[in-house]
Amino acid sequence: LYRLPINVYKTMKLALFTVVLKWDLKIAALLILPISHAIFTLVTFTTALVGSFFYFVYSTTKNIAESQSPFHEWGEFRVGLTKYYEAHQQFVGENQLGRYDHPTGIPSGWQGEIYGIPIQKILKWQWDFLVCCFLLLISMLVCFTGSLLIFTMKLIPSIISLWESLCTNSDIRCWPCILMLFLLIP
Repeated sequence: LYRLPINVYKTMKLALFTVVLKWDLKIAALLILPISHAIFTLVTFTTALVGSFFYFVYSTTKNIAESQSPFHEWGEFRVGLTKYYEAHQQFVGENQLGRYDHPTGIPSGWQGEIYGIPIQKILKWQWDFLVCCFLLLISMLVCFTGSLLIFTMKLIPSIISLWESLCTNSDIRCWPCILMLFLLIP
């Protein structure tokens, strides 16, 4: 946790001043890096807390089962933390990060590759998607209008035919039945 400010500073400086990244990837990195540092801190803390808890429960249970003091092997945890701290200091030292942190932004051994987000492809995909949505809306309007037109063309003759059959047929005298026929005929 105490290394978080320097880690954020170094990664932001590296992302901002490097020539390896295009402008679009620089903006994405500058927006994502603080969020990823915060999430990394929370995940690391939670993992260390849960892992330490289970380690000490296991160690204490094992010591009690072997008729030793419950705190017999707890000192080995400090030795492991010291080894981790030394490895972390060696990695974070200027020997590792110094080769990427050149004042000109050009890393040592750079071959000239520049990385970025393929914006042209993304814009083409977005354009294709918008054209498909537009054509889908137009086809839905055309199909709905055609279906409505066919429905009305069939509805008028069927209503006339129904009225003619009702006037000539005297068996159906119930008005709910007549209304039901109006709905079912087309």
